[in-house]
Amino acid sequence: GVVGEGAELRVVRCRVHDCHTHGVAIYGDLLGEFGGGVVDGCEIVSNGQDGVLIRGGARGDVVNNIVADNGRFGVELVDVGEGSRVLDNIVRGSGKKTPISFGAGGGGGMAPVTLSGNKLS
Repeated sequence: GVVGEGAELRVVRCRVHDCHTHGVAIYGDLLGEFGGGVVDGCEIVSNGQDGVLIRGGARGDVVNNIVADNGRFGVELVDVGEGSRVLDNIVRGSGKKTPISFGAGGGGGMAPVTLSGNKLS
């Protein structure tokens, strides 16, 4: 998959498919202070774990994507940074029953996330 840790990752108009683990993973740095990214206009399908994972203090925008048929969640957000957004995506057919998952994984806790216009199945 495509992975960024402590960086500003941009994945735009791409097709990410058939990866062993996550399609796109965005992690904060080791201190959970920096890092983030944008996933925009992509097709993220048939990956072994999450289609998109954001965690560890990273801030992310997941916008206008098709996220389908991934092994775990379509989009998983764990201990994300303030200002993260999941907007206008089609998320369907993931291995877990919840297309979008939220969690606090033992870090500093979960900041508010903006969700709008997503089509889930």
